[in-house]
Amino acid sequence: MGYSPMTIANYFIQEKAKIGKLTSMKLIKLVYISHAWCITLKVKENPLKT
Repeated sequence: MGYSPMTIANYFIQEKAKIGKLTSMKLIKLVYISHAWCITLKVKENPLKT
């Protein structure tokens, strides 16, 4: 089971607050990439049967 996009965004906001500036576009991209990465891992664990 994955995390909600809101949870992932909050994590990135908290981590970037320690380091520096985070724009809304960067946040959207990070959440999008995280979602794609999660899907990729799930497909490797349980590939589609053709």
